[in-house]
Amino acid sequence: MKKILFLLCTLLMCANVEAQNNLDLESTAPGTYTSIPNWTIAQTVYSLNATGYCFNYTPVATATALVRQTPTVTGVSEPTLIPASPLGGNNVLMLNSVMAFSTGLIRASHAYTVTPANKYLTYAYFAWVVPGDHLSCCNHHYFQIDVVDCVQAPVLCSSVAVTATSNVCPNTGTLGMVQGTTNVYTPNWITKTIDLSMYVGSCITIRVEVGNCVYLGHNQILFFDAIARPSLISMNAPCNGNTATLTSVAANSYTWSGPGGFTNNGQSIVTSTAGVYTLTTGNYQCGTPTQTYNLVFPVTPTVNLSSNTPTICSGSSATLTASGNGINTYSWNTGATTSSIVVSP
Repeated sequence: MKKILFLLCTLLMCANVEAQNNLDLESTAPGTYTSIPNWTIAQTVYSLNATGYCFNYTPVATATALVRQTPTVTGVSEPTLIPASPLGGNNVLMLNSVMAFSTGLIRASHAYTVTPANKYLTYAYFAWVVPGDHLSCCNHHYFQIDVVDCVQAPVLCSSVAVTATSNVCPNTGTLGMVQGTTNVYTPNWITKTIDLSMYVGSCITIRVEVGNCVYLGHNQILFFDAIARPSLISMNAPCNGNTATLTSVAANSYTWSGPGGFTNNGQSIVTSTAGVYTLTTGNYQCGTPTQTYNLVFPVTPTVNLSSNTPTICSGSSATLTASGNGINTYSWNTGATTSSIVVSP
């Protein structure tokens, strides 16, 4: 049981270590910023002849980004409310592509070294866009989220790219979004988890980018949250109980399997059966991070005391022996620490 509790405490501690690096933005109070600790915020302006999603721009100017506390009212008809982030905490990043009298993009990026304590990266986004009717992909407003390694190479199954028109730009679209009266939006937070185990000891950068359409007629807002953890699964169980709760990180779908043909599709499962459980989480587009968990319940200690003789007389002795299950140490009132002691009247 000590091993299980140590593992649980380690998971919580490691999650807090990465949170201290402000990946989850909990260290920054809600407000408007041109600089956010451990994040790089920048923008660039582009023109009509070379614009938008088709080009990989390098931001060159200081940008303004917001940290918002969720749930938050949007100020538009649909959606009226951005629900609380599924990753926990209160604060999320908000990027808006509209820049005064210009067209361009705003990018926020966060870099960190991958360790066993943060090898599972989960991000969540909630987007709100005004659809456009431009015939060129490059003229559209968009957002994209991607994760790259130290040499800027994409991490497999880490990216998402969305434009407001689904049939114009290849490999993009409005996946997971719905059509409102005047806009397209995500009805719920969309999450994506990336297994970064192969990058332990190396570095990764997560980039969040929102670009405006070139005609200034359409805007877009993106809410974003992220957290890095050592495991997909966390466990909660009482010290002397025989029931445990296993909980997955937030995902778009959950597939559990376990002993005796056990299956479940919830984020959390409650079980009284020890054994190996397997969790597969679902992402939009690609990637199904999977992890196994060996659940072991503590043995409830039992103590039995026996004597080699039922009675003893003065000058004689008896051997008392302690036995049972789950016993690691012995402490007699005589000061002895062995399983058996010899006593005399």
